[in-house]
Amino acid sequence: GPFAAPAAIRPLVGALGDGDADLRREAASALGKLGDKAKEPATRPLEGLLADGERRVRVAAAIALARLGSTNGQLAPILAGAV
Repeated sequence: GPFAAPAAIRPLVGALGDGDADLRREAASALGKLGDKAKEPATRPLEGLLADGERRVRVAAAIALARLGSTNGQLAPILAGAV
């Protein structure tokens, strides 16, 4: 896909710490679509977003982590609240 380039991973991980909630959400979503290539570099930063002040960012991070195969126990409550 358009996000398959490993070169995209580092800037996307960096964007997870941006002050703009929409940018954090979009970066999380993009990382979730990268699959195994993003799992190692993105898992910890995405887990940090599970406590983000913006609900939409928490949900995007939880979805991305689920797509990357995370078994983090915080995912289910966040995703259940997203429905």
